[in-house]
Amino acid sequence: MKLRSFNFIALAVILTTLALYPLILLVYCQGAEVNELERKLIDLDILRSTFIWYVENFYLVLLCATVGLLLIYLMSIRRKLKKLQITILFLVLSSQALALAYAGSNVSIHANEKLAFSMKPLVDRVIIVVFDGTGNDAFWKNVEFIKSMLPESCRAERAVTVYPTITYPAHTSLFTGTYPQVHGVKENVQRKLSVDDIFLVAAREGLKSMLVGGPFLKMFMRDIRIKVISGFFEPEDVYQRFIENVDKIRPSIIYLHFAAPDEVGHAFTTESPEYAAAIKRCDHLVKEIVDFIKRKGWSERTVVIVTADHGMYYNKHHNVYPPLVIETPLWIWGGVIRKNYTFAGCRIIDITATVCMLLGLPKPEQCQGIPVYDILSDEAIERMGMNRESIEEMRVSELKSAINWLFMENLFYGEISLLMTWIPLIILMLIIREIKKRRKLKETKQSLVVHEE
Repeated sequence: MKLRSFNFIALAVILTTLALYPLILLVYCQGAEVNELERKLIDLDILRSTFIWYVENFYLVLLCATVGLLLIYLMSIRRKLKKLQITILFLVLSSQALALAYAGSNVSIHANEKLAFSMKPLVDRVIIVVFDGTGNDAFWKNVEFIKSMLPESCRAERAVTVYPTITYPAHTSLFTGTYPQVHGVKENVQRKLSVDDIFLVAAREGLKSMLVGGPFLKMFMRDIRIKVISGFFEPEDVYQRFIENVDKIRPSIIYLHFAAPDEVGHAFTTESPEYAAAIKRCDHLVKEIVDFIKRKGWSERTVVIVTADHGMYYNKHHNVYPPLVIETPLWIWGGVIRKNYTFAGCRIIDITATVCMLLGLPKPEQCQGIPVYDILSDEAIERMGMNRESIEEMRVSELKSAINWLFMENLFYGEISLLMTWIPLIILMLIIREIKKRRKLKETKQSLVVHEE
C-alpha cells in the first residue's frame, strides 16, 4: 500500500468516526416515555463524567505522545509535506488546543438555560440525609429499615453524582443544582461560592435552614437564617444535634451529613464487615429520624430524602473511573410522596430542583437540575391543580431539555476524546509505515549491490 493510500485511509477513519459518533449519540437521545428518558438521562450523565475524567487525566500524556510522535515522523520523512499530511497536522494541533482550552477553564462550554419554576409549598420542611461514600449497591444491600419502608415511599433505580467524585464538589452540586464546571468547586477545598444554593434561596424567601455535619458545611453559611453546626461528628452525634436544635431553629431545610461509611471505607475497604456496619448504623438513625417525625405529628408536612455524595471502589473514590463510583442511592419518604413507587433515576443536581418544588421556592440561579415530578402522590398533584397526565407531560418536556443539553456536552467532550485518542495512533502507524518503507528500500539497495557483484 502506498503512503498516499495509507494517509487517505487514516484520515477517512478519523473523519468517519467523528461523523458517526454524533449520529449514534443523536439516535440514542430519542425517547418518549418518562422511564425511558430517565434511564437515558442517567446514561448520558455518566458518559459526560467519563469523558471529562478521560480528558482531564490523559490530555497531557496524549499531548506529549502526539507532539513527540509527530516530531519523529516529520524528521523521518525527507520530502515536502503533502496536503493530507498537512490536514492531519491541523487536526492534531486543533484537537490538542481544544483539550488545553477545556483543561484550563472552570466554566462549562455549554450553559444550560434556567428553567423557570414556582408554585405553592407542598410541605413545611425537607430533611436531606447523606451517607458519605455509599454506592447504590452497597446501600441497598445493608439498609434494613429503609427497605422495610419501601411500601410507604419511593426510590430511584439509579441516581448519579458528579465528577469529581469527592465530597466538596458533590455537596456543592447537591445544594446548587449545578455541575462542578459551573460552581467551580473541583477539590476538597473550601472556597467562596459564586452561585446560589438552596439555603440562600430559602433565606431570601424568609425560610431558615440547619446543616449538621463536617466543617466544610461552613462554606454554605451565607445568611443569618442559615445555621451550620459543624465538627468531626459521628452519625449519632449528628442525629443528637438535630434533635437538640430543630425546635429552637425551626428550619424548613435540614441537612444531616453521616460521614462514617466514607471514613470506614477508606480505612477497611468496601468489602469489610466494618463498612457494612457503618451503613447499618446510618440506616438505624434514619429510622430514629422517621420515628421522631411521626412523634411530632409532622409526617404529612415533611419529606425525608436519603442519598449519597459518591460511591466507593474498594477504598477509593477520588479520580477513580467514574462508572465505578458515580452511582448513588436515592430514597424519598413523606406525606406528599408516591407510595411503593420506583422511578428510573435522576441526578444529584435534580435533588436541588426537587426540594425547591416541595417547598415552593424558585430554583437557585444557574440551577441545571430538573424537578422529579413523578415522585408526587395523586393527592399532592391535585393540590397543585394538576393531574398525573399533565405532570408526566411536564416531566417529559424537562427531561428532553436536559437530554438535549447533555447531548451537546457529550458531543463536545466525545469529539475531543476521539481526536485525542486517534491522532497519536495514526501518527504511530505512519512512523511504523515509514520505518518499514526505509527497511525495504535498504534491503532493495543491498540486493542490487549483491547482484552487481
